[in-house]
Amino acid sequence: MASFEIVFIPTEQMSKMRIPILYKINKIHEFKILVTGEIKPCELKVDKSILSFKFNENSYDITSTEILKLKNQGNSDVNYNFILTDNPVFDVKPRRGIVKSNTFSSVQVI
Repeated sequence: MASFEIVFIPTEQMSKMRIPILYKINKIHEFKILVTGEIKPCELKVDKSILSFKFNENSYDITSTEILKLKNQGNSDVNYNFILTDNPVFDVKPRRGIVKSNTFSSVQVI
């Protein structure tokens, strides 16, 4: 049994693909297969639409933290990157990462 890997990198304009693949075995036997697929955009969903920062009554902390869950319901990993302004009011940790397919990742908003 033999196998080979096909790597496909779509452009933003594509929604479907249909690519013929030509290959030879032993430099003699020619074969052709048609690879088809549907391209779906990667999407991260957040578990909260509003963050509510609170301080305990007896707290002397100068910061408050909220946890935000990023959920990936797709079938491939999604890279994320938070871009902050020059003088941000909030910070995010980690600022970048990967959410594996069908999992979630937590980030802290400080």
